Amino acid sequence: MKTIEVLIIGAGPSGMVSALCLAKLGISSLVVERNTTLNPHPKAHELNARSIEILSELGFSYEELEGEASPKSDGARILFCNTINEEFGRIDLEEDEERQEKYTRH
Repeated sequence: MKTIEVLIIGAGPSGMVSALCLAKLGISSLVVERNTTLNPHPKAHELNARSIEILSELGFSYEELEGEASPKSDGARILFCNTINEEFGRIDLEEDEERQEKYTRH
């Protein structure tokens, strides 16, 4: 019987990156996930500087990460809803020219 040193519950971004980090250190792990298919609506929608550093250390290039990114416009709108069909407020970061400049990559 094979011995697994670490059991990781959940194959989301944190679970998968944890498995990669452990493998890089030579530590065996097993990732278990309750869903049998990919989630069409992933929960991770943003990478901060530290996340990019970690992924870079794991061998992912900035170009690869950028290639997987959603369009900027997808993250520019924040909707407030009572139900999926009942919106009661919205913030659109692309409507305001000053905000557009802040979120434009130079």
